[in-house]
Amino acid sequence: MKKILFTLLMCQFLIGIIFCSLASAGPNYDAGIRFDLDATTYGNQNVTTISTPAIGDYLRLDCYAINVHNLDTYEFEIVYNSEKFTYVTSSATNPITYEQNILTTNGGSAIGWMVDNTVPGVLSLAYTLAGIDTLEAPEGEGLIGDIVFQVISDIADSITFGVVRFFDTFGEEDIILDKDIVIIQGLVSIDTPLYIEESINLFQNHPNPFNPVFSDTKISYNLNESSNSKIIIYNIKGEIVQKFHNVATKNYSGEVIWNGTDIDGKIAASGIYFYKLISDNIEIIKKMVVVR
Repeated sequence: MKKILFTLLMCQFLIGIIFCSLASAGPNYDAGIRFDLDATTYGNQNVTTISTPAIGDYLRLDCYAINVHNLDTYEFEIVYNSEKFTYVTSSATNPITYEQNILTTNGGSAIGWMVDNTVPGVLSLAYTLAGIDTLEAPEGEGLIGDIVFQVISDIADSITFGVVRFFDTFGEEDIILDKDIVIIQGLVSIDTPLYIEESINLFQNHPNPFNPVFSDTKISYNLNESSNSKIIIYNIKGEIVQKFHNVATKNYSGEVIWNGTDIDGKIAASGIYFYKLISDNIEIIKKMVVVR
């Protein structure tokens, strides 16, 4: 009898946990946010890679919310390298294509366009519907911001989203995890071995991009002989993030697993990283992306 009661209590406990988990997920728990570098074309083209821009060029990008439900208010951060870009301006609509903001697509009025760039490298934006009519709250996908940066450096870099929050008309908040990343190619030479030999290869890491909070990434390579090879991971500034010395080889092949931490054990920030295979007189460099 005691075993039956204990089993029933455990079932009730587990059901309670499940319901609490479901209750904590709001209507926008599966929504996402996207970049689009093709800001001169109406709608979300989701262009996220651009070739090396010249110093002084302007970079215009649109931001889109996707899969939203009953959206009333949003807050989001754009994280960028302040040594690569200077923030110029932003607006809730696109002044080139005249695309309206998603909050006004159902006839509602939006107020309180907020822009804060007091923290170097972090642009914070927010907007909200003026009324409380749930019929005015949009569904689906739409523009949430048009941002302009000026390029001040020709190094490769990335632009990511920081904290993103969507609220529905009942004030329920969802922290958005489905986030995009922009890659700006630069003058860093990649994928070109300094010494070419057919039997030597450095493969693209997998998965790529990867989120170190949820998974590791594997870097594999082939050598023409067993040697004291090593893998070094660099950030976009050329600083060493992690080292793998004397990596083991089997049949002249090897692999290392990177968990996304630096030498001090801290989780690497979102952005572009480079990993270099060094073996005798051979160096090969490839690029990877970390998304958090």
